[in-house]
Amino acid sequence: MKKKYFYTVMFVLFCLTAQNMFSEDSGSKKNHFDSKFIEIKPVDFKKDSSFSLYADEKMTFAADCVFPFVQLKGAYRQNQNVYNFGASGFTEKFLPMFPCSVQVGNLSESGSLSKLKSPLLSGGNSPFSVDFASASSIYSSLPSSSSFSKPLSTFVQAGYKSKASKRKSAGFSLNEIRINGFYTPQSKNIAASTYASSSFFQNKVKISASFTAGDFFYQENESSSWFLSDFYFPDGRHFCSLSQITVEIPHYKISFSQGLYENAFGNYSSVFRLDNLFSIKNSSFTFSCYLNPNSKFQKVLSSSQTLLQDVIQLKSTFTHKFMAKKSFIKIGILAYTKMGLSENSASGKLSLGTQITNPLFSVNFYFYGNSNFLRNFDSVTAELEDIGFNFSNKWYFSVLSPAFSANSTFSFSDNYNKVNSYSKFSVKLAFLKNPKVYSDASYSFSTKNSNLSSQNMQFSISSTFIIKNVKISGSLGWKVDL
Repeated sequence: MKKKYFYTVMFVLFCLTAQNMFSEDSGSKKNHFDSKFIEIKPVDFKKDSSFSLYADEKMTFAADCVFPFVQLKGAYRQNQNVYNFGASGFTEKFLPMFPCSVQVGNLSESGSLSKLKSPLLSGGNSPFSVDFASASSIYSSLPSSSSFSKPLSTFVQAGYKSKASKRKSAGFSLNEIRINGFYTPQSKNIAASTYASSSFFQNKVKISASFTAGDFFYQENESSSWFLSDFYFPDGRHFCSLSQITVEIPHYKISFSQGLYENAFGNYSSVFRLDNLFSIKNSSFTFSCYLNPNSKFQKVLSSSQTLLQDVIQLKSTFTHKFMAKKSFIKIGILAYTKMGLSENSASGKLSLGTQITNPLFSVNFYFYGNSNFLRNFDSVTAELEDIGFNFSNKWYFSVLSPAFSANSTFSFSDNYNKVNSYSKFSVKLAFLKNPKVYSDASYSFSTKNSNLSSQNMQFSISSTFIIKNVKISGSLGWKVDL
């Protein structure tokens, strides 16, 4: 039944696209398929073509060729005898209203497929990072020169993007629609997604919705027996889907997601996520919630074979920006908690920070702390797990751009009698003329029970030289244990 629902949604979105394309414009009786409707951009092969070469100290050699309709990428690492490649054909350069594409190779998937694999909230430490899950479709990208673990995959996309999406319309306007497909022959995983966005009331109200579904493989659970609470199940395949809707009005944005997963015993379980974003002048407030109400015995497996725990997550951030002389100053605070529904444990995070930005330099600093909570029948016991800070500073000069960063984390155990730590300090220098040169030097060390356990230094240097449409880049790096 869920697969039939998926195909029904795709058919309805296709019909909406056709209706929008053939409908009559309020100011003209002409058919939309005239020269004013179909925007065809001229192709400049010289401007829209480029060629890149790359090499590094790991004996990696990569090439990237970009043309108006095609992109080809490939990389080979000699000391590991591994390689990747990718080829893409697209119409966006000359038909921006119909962005269709086909990709083949060692592709990296993202977008709604990544959210289907891991729908949980991010547990990051920075109070300035916005963790908002807007409705999206499946995205795919060709492999980089450092990724050699992705299996061969195929990605296809057909879409429509309204030429009048930026114009203010008093009525309904269908802005964009996409239909995507992603297939991995090695695991025979197949997924598809639909996405549509529209606006109302002179673009003051924007609504976007997406639906992603697929058939995914999971491995045998061998670490179980009849005497354990973790039940045995053989290899198999299961259906997973993600439904998303995002509504945006002035000063407020809300997004709701529902993940539906079939477990190894044929039962379906749902997880839910809600994101809110308020913004008034120079202040913004976010509140997000994730809920998996299913017990651990229901075995909620994500599309990446990850067992989703029965937890509730709450996350909130607040930022305020003001100007002092020629600098923008932003202050931020983050609060996060994760509570197990079947376990008497929980964790919490609190982070405070500030950012200073002006035309000459930028500074970013935040401090955070993580705690664990144990719920008893009549009390709650709290224990500080770790504290840390992150500092970064960058200067913007015309030729040279130096930067400095430092971060440290201190973890505690045995009633704070044992202290472990990790610290890293790095200095970066960028030469911004052609050829561009980037250098990075860092020193890191860790302690165990307040004693120095390890330390090392890392160095790297990279350069990029551009001659018209040809880019040649390379990097060298090494690590020294002290």
